[in-house]
Amino acid sequence: MIPINCCNITSVGYYIPKGILTSKEMAKSANLPEFVFTENIGIKHKPIAGQDEHPSDMGIKAALSAINKAKITASEIDLIA
Repeated sequence: MIPINCCNITSVGYYIPKGILTSKEMAKSANLPEFVFTENIGIKHKPIAGQDEHPSDMGIKAALSAINKAKITASEIDLIA
C-alpha cells in the first residue's frame, strides 16, 4: 500500500483591489439596464484591479497576507494552492 501524506492549512490570505466598478458602469459597458445588475444579480459594485496591477502582484499580496497571519517565514511553506 502507498502511504498517503496529509497536509494542514495553516493560513488563508487574500487581497482585494482598491478600484471599484459600479453597477451603472457595468450596465453601460454591457448595454443593459442597471437593474439587471442591482436587482437580478445583486451587484451594486465590485472591486477591480488598477491598470498597473497584475494578477501576479495580487497573488504576492495575498501570499504575504497568509504568511503574516500564520506568523511563519516563506521558507517554511511546502505548498501554495
